[in-house]
Amino acid sequence: MNVRRKIFYTGLRKPDGTVRQAARRAGIRLLHTPTVQLRYRRPRWRGRGELADVLRDCLVLVGGPAAAAGFTRWVRKVRSVEPGSLEVWVVGPRAASEVGSLGCRTRTLDDPTASSIARLVEEHGAGRVLVAAGSDGRDDLRRALERRGVSVSEIEVYDFGLRDSRRARRAFRGVSGEDVVFSSPRGVDGFLVTIRQDSLAGFESRFVALTDETARAIKAADGVVGLDAAGRATGIVLQALIDGIP
Repeated sequence: MNVRRKIFYTGLRKPDGTVRQAARRAGIRLLHTPTVQLRYRRPRWRGRGELADVLRDCLVLVGGPAAAAGFTRWVRKVRSVEPGSLEVWVVGPRAASEVGSLGCRTRTLDDPTASSIARLVEEHGAGRVLVAAGSDGRDDLRRALERRGVSVSEIEVYDFGLRDSRRARRAFRGVSGEDVVFSSPRGVDGFLVTIRQDSLAGFESRFVALTDETARAIKAADGVVGLDAAGRATGIVLQALIDGIP
């Protein structure tokens, strides 16, 4: 009997239809097993002065759809901020659609890597940026921007709660020897909670990290990063795993 290879994706959003179809054609089970749940909250402002004043004087960088949704919810509640006065750069079309509903001046970035974003910011001539992200942050982006002399402020617009799912626990019983894709450090924490383990030591699975912070979280949990895919889009990474490309 042939045993179908599995790929576990632990991020929040279900992989898009094109990737799922490619997995089916290849005879691979692509399992969406989220280990976190999204929580929006009043943003935590890391910086000096009034945030509303800062927004008027800087370029805003927003990550993916979760950050876009959190940022949009917050801006709608701040009466002192005129959305039309904001210049916001976002990663991906879904985030662009979300932020665009505010009436902001938006620019969609195709390359989510920190080095590419920092280069574009420098070319744009922005000396100050506000990064809207989750509680996991974007340390790689902050460092890349600061190396180019850009002043960086950060605002947390959402965080992750751990998701202890019976369905995921049942699915993870077959995780040995398979690919497990993590998109955030909290996803690693949620995986450990779900499987009732304290560390990743001894696992034969290949752990795939989609960010630098996630790779560090895997190592901190005594796991081995089988593939460091930091800066690459989720769909591209999943397609490469389906195709058997390391």
